[in-house]
Amino acid sequence: MIQAHLATFPPRQALMEDVVARLAPQVDRLIVVLNEYKTVPRSLSAYDNVVPVIPPRDLKDAGKFMPPVEPNHIIFLVDDDIAYPADYVAKSLAAAESCKWMRDIFGYQGNAWLQDAVRWRVESYMFRRPLAEMTGVGLLGTGTVMMLGRHLPRLDQMESAKGFVDVRFARLMFERGLRLWALPRGDKWLRPTLPAELKAQSLYQTVHKAQPDLYVPELRSFVTRWDHMGQTYPAQD
Repeated sequence: MIQAHLATFPPRQALMEDVVARLAPQVDRLIVVLNEYKTVPRSLSAYDNVVPVIPPRDLKDAGKFMPPVEPNHIIFLVDDDIAYPADYVAKSLAAAESCKWMRDIFGYQGNAWLQDAVRWRVESYMFRRPLAEMTGVGLLGTGTVMMLGRHLPRLDQMESAKGFVDVRFARLMFERGLRLWALPRGDKWLRPTLPAELKAQSLYQTVHKAQPDLYVPELRSFVTRWDHMGQTYPAQD
């Protein structure tokens, strides 16, 4: 079973519908968590494998961790502001085919903290930019993550990190002894779709830039302690 999880809210309905149209044909089940919705958009009824869920409270990006999963299912975590290509699922699976799924987590948006002679520096692997080889990172954007269901954190572990779930997710993976990898891709194979008029209300603007004290201490507690960052796969075990 290949299952995808998407969390969204009303101002992004058109974006959400585009993502659903792109991904529903690629997966067995696509669960759409509809934060702040009163009713399910009629457009979603066109898909037999789309499962809409209106949560009892606004979960924001933590809504991606609400749906139940089976341990051996393959889970894709996706966002409503990315244009996923028609071969997104197939190419992602192919890229990770030779990897150790019991220990590895994969994605396309990643950061690695690398130490030189003087200080730590951050190397960013943006999903819209090319990457030639699978590379170890300390943080993955959870809109581009692929993993086994057994590794997916529970909602009760993630909800207190609404707005910075990428950090909480990475910390939990570190504590479990799992490794994060940025997958190879071509230039602009993945593209951002968020229009300028919606950027002010994005979690990047309202949390990451506006309230760094919410997540920076948690990030610093683990992010320089990975031993595979910047290495290409397979890293030394």
